[in-house]
Amino acid sequence: FIEVLVVAVPVIASYRYVRLTLARRWREFLTTLILDRYFVNRAYYMLDSNSTSTNIDNPDQRISEDVESFTSETLGFLLDILGSVLNLISFAAILWATSEQLTYALIAYALVGTVIALAVGGELISINYEQLRLQADFRYSLVHVRDNAEAIAFYQGEDREKGGVVTRLRATLQNFDRVIQWTTGLTLYQK
Repeated sequence: FIEVLVVAVPVIASYRYVRLTLARRWREFLTTLILDRYFVNRAYYMLDSNSTSTNIDNPDQRISEDVESFTSETLGFLLDILGSVLNLISFAAILWATSEQLTYALIAYALVGTVIALAVGGELISINYEQLRLQADFRYSLVHVRDNAEAIAFYQGEDREKGGVVTRLRATLQNFDRVIQWTTGLTLYQK
């Protein structure tokens, strides 16, 4: 038991270190790439919140937060798939030695399960993307209040501004309910 522990602990720690380092480097690469494009041909100006010619909202927050979320979530998903494939290969060899027929049945079962998980996971990706967008809108509405506090106070626009902030908060929380439901469903399916 001690020998297994002596080998397992450094392997697990190394795996976590490599995973976090890979996520950090991927985030740095992707953020730098996006920043390079953001500052070319005055794209930052075209994406300004006052511009009417863009469908991209809150580009500054998207660059700072969404890239991190995308890289960590995607990397986690890819490493989970890799781990599952490695488990499949190792256990398939043992199962094959026990029963070839059972091996084929379990492979078919795993393929069907994977297709279902990918369909559910695809929807969850869309819902998470929407959550990031809604959270960015909510944060921006709070920044807007801070940046325009004097004008809001002068024109007594507190109720209107609060209404806008609360509306964005409710939309964020309603979508988060969807995230909870889909994540719970996927967890129940996987377990």
